[in-house]
Amino acid sequence: MNKLFLAILVPSLSAILVSYSQDTQAASFDFTTAEGFTGAPANLNGQNGWVAPAGSVLVNTDPSKEFVYSAGQQNTYWGGGTFDPTAGAMTFTTDFKFNYTTAGSGDAFNVIRLGAETTGGDIARIYFRYVESADNYRMRYSTGNGFDRNLGSSDVFDLSEVGQGAGDAQSDDLRVTWTLTRGVTADAWTSAVSLANLTSGGTIVGLGFGTDTWERTVTVTETFHNDTSISWGFQTANITNANILATSASVVPEPSSYALIFSMLTVALIGSRRVRC
Repeated sequence: MNKLFLAILVPSLSAILVSYSQDTQAASFDFTTAEGFTGAPANLNGQNGWVAPAGSVLVNTDPSKEFVYSAGQQNTYWGGGTFDPTAGAMTFTTDFKFNYTTAGSGDAFNVIRLGAETTGGDIARIYFRYVESADNYRMRYSTGNGFDRNLGSSDVFDLSEVGQGAGDAQSDDLRVTWTLTRGVTADAWTSAVSLANLTSGGTIVGLGFGTDTWERTVTVTETFHNDTSISWGFQTANITNANILATSASVVPEPSSYALIFSMLTVALIGSRRVRC
């Protein structure tokens, strides 16, 4: 009887673990020769699944550089696979630096942008907004397709916090981390953002409920709430130029998935002990 029990349990557990591994999706790029990128520089388009306007977004694998360079308003995304927002929490991280010569208030740089196959357009973006009258920045959530248009912004921060100053439009190395966590309903998602200065080691945007994130409850469309395939990338918008030093995306299953896996493992362990007895 115990052997029959295990014969039924083990395949079921294997299926759950396979499903778990599929839900735990991840992709990470440092744009190096070790990852198979080539260029001194060369078009990023077509390399390792990346899709970009040919000749407008370049990768440079020189050991002293190893970054993606983009100027003007260019949309770039990873076409090597899609991510399933229904699986749990999606986390996107981008290390970058940018050069922005101010020319009036406007969106400087869409650091991370999401699109869905079902809508054919942007789902959401995390971006820099420059305010000319105050000569400062703020981080904003997208007002794009699917997200609440009245979320507001992070607190403003001075240009010096990103390493810019009088006559110096070049930023320090920065890191944006953005986590989207699926809610039970479309109006109960959580969006958390942090912005760090990697050169100085300081946290620039660290507001909200956590010590190092700006967190908000967001409303998404039912389409996005139930979608299983979104793409991820960046857009240079009105920026003078930007270097993407590294970027990654991952999906972590909801806590309920972990509880199910743990429960099944516990049952399997108990069953195996009874068989040995």
